[in-house]
Amino acid sequence: MSDNELPPELGGHLTNDQLTKLFLETHPNRVKAQPVRRFRSWFNTGEYAEARTTTEGVKAPRGTLPKVKSLNYSPAKPKTTKASAGEMAKSDSLHSSRREKLVEHLFVGEVLRTLWCRSVHEVDVLRAETDAAGYDIVIEVGSVARQIQLKSSARCAKTSRQKVHLALGQKVSGCVLWVKFDPTNMELGPFLWFGGTPGNRLPDITDKGLFPVAKHTKGNAEGVKAERKNIRVITSRHFTELKTLDEVIERLFGL
Repeated sequence: MSDNELPPELGGHLTNDQLTKLFLETHPNRVKAQPVRRFRSWFNTGEYAEARTTTEGVKAPRGTLPKVKSLNYSPAKPKTTKASAGEMAKSDSLHSSRREKLVEHLFVGEVLRTLWCRSVHEVDVLRAETDAAGYDIVIEVGSVARQIQLKSSARCAKTSRQKVHLALGQKVSGCVLWVKFDPTNMELGPFLWFGGTPGNRLPDITDKGLFPVAKHTKGNAEGVKAERKNIRVITSRHFTELKTLDEVIERLFGL
């Protein structure tokens, strides 16, 4: 019989790991100090028998503790599998605000990395405190400061429009960048672009025929969805698709 097993008269063979697991499950707060001493005390005072009776329905008398030098039992780690696109889409809808911030950080990091590799080191990144100005971030490279409204959606999403604040059109280099991403690994791309050349405003979005006024998602007491006068809806047909981040940087800064 192994030193790590109980004698047969104690109700069968239990390995050191199995015995340790039983102890930790029944006394989770007793192993913080001198765990081995507490373990031996638990076994020899008969509490072990009570624990087995409770958890397994098997009565076990006192016995001689097998040689145990340490409590090295580690609970099995939960199995993790790669989420499917459908599962990721569901998670995305539940955590959209967190996802938007994640995409923002990933995008800024990729822009900085790409510019650094091009020996462009003087780059400033600013973030708006509120969305009243119509943009999320400002990235300044040399004499060009781009006010960027970031939008994002999964590549498999059916979203075909985005809402943009009229205030963005008043910025000298305002633009909208719609970032598509792979929901299974958060890889960015392709990108949809709506804006002008560096130093120029984005196309006029005040034309309600081309860019309808957005409405609130919820209706009032009468069920009427009020208009959001300062918000315009821009459909995907007005955007230009850019395959790579290099193309995005060229549109942003002319580099």
